[in-house]
Amino acid sequence: MAQHDYTIANQTFPNTRTDINNALSAIVSQNSGASAPSTTYAYQLWYDTTNNKLKQRNADDDAWIDLFDVDQVADTATPSTGGAGGGGLLKTAISRIDTVQSVASTTQAELADFGSFTPSLTTSTIYITGNALIGGPVTQYFGYKWVVDGVDYLNGTLSSNATAGYYITNGYQMRVAPLTTSISNTDGSAITVSLHARSNSGTVYLNRSTNQTNADNASQGISEIMFLEVSV
Repeated sequence: MAQHDYTIANQTFPNTRTDINNALSAIVSQNSGASAPSTTYAYQLWYDTTNNKLKQRNADDDAWIDLFDVDQVADTATPSTGGAGGGGLLKTAISRIDTVQSVASTTQAELADFGSFTPSLTTSTIYITGNALIGGPVTQYFGYKWVVDGVDYLNGTLSSNATAGYYITNGYQMRVAPLTTSISNTDGSAITVSLHARSNSGTVYLNRSTNQTNADNASQGISEIMFLEVSV
């Protein structure tokens, strides 16, 4: 780690050589340090050792622009847009379930586990969107709720234990359970998503209707969730 003002003062030869070597050391280490160089220049590079970010001085020499977030353990670097106002796409993932699952409960119980998404950074916004296909018992009320990162999504719009409710008279029908929300990532920990369901009586299915008669119980549909991580 080294920084320099890049001004070689008039001095004795040994001191001049030391001054030049210090300047070269700053150059090869990208002006690395826990704080910004005290003397700055337009387009100058600085490796911020406190936050492990490579930054560049802007053209007006009045602000730093984040270029890369560096993981010194994994020896990787990812583009950073935090210094440019945010909004850059950092990571995406899709969780898809194409098998039939079911639950029979009069209170909300897990119908499907869509797994988890681990952000690439410790500070970002995670957008989550998707749909699940569900079928419920005929002439019975049934409902569902999403649980995102341990929190009920839109809990209470129908009752204390359902976010949306349905009543069907045709056992070959399925309903769409949509999800659109966002999570503020503040520590980089994994974000979980699951779908819960209930019915007054009978079974609630994922990816099939109640009256499906396929011998192999094959899926009638696919349910999936998309995760989008965006810089802030």
